[in-house]
Amino acid sequence: MALPAEAGAGGGGSRGALAREARHLAELRARVSERPEEVLAGAAVGDRAFADGALAEEREALAIDALVRLGRTDEARERARAFVARYPKSTQVTRMRAILAGEAAGARAGEHP
Repeated sequence: MALPAEAGAGGGGSRGALAREARHLAELRARVSERPEEVLAGAAVGDRAFADGALAEEREALAIDALVRLGRTDEARERARAFVARYPKSTQVTRMRAILAGEAAGARAGEHP
């Protein structure tokens, strides 16, 4: 997975940074089913590279999905609880509440309507 080493580099201003962040998120999303451990690590890298990024909410949701897939349900629930508190109007809140309720298997990425 190409990580955002160039996240702060180059020109393009905020539009360029958003494009890099979006590419990084797309790479994470493409791997969450098959390589959740890479997605979890990649999300942490993205958090550092795009500290004030516009896609932090989506990146955190993917990290939580990766934790569920890895069977790390306690960590997933802890982060889901923080997610709901931080992003109460998110479209991901229903999935996060399912994780909190112990319905993690149906709350994985790609399994929602």
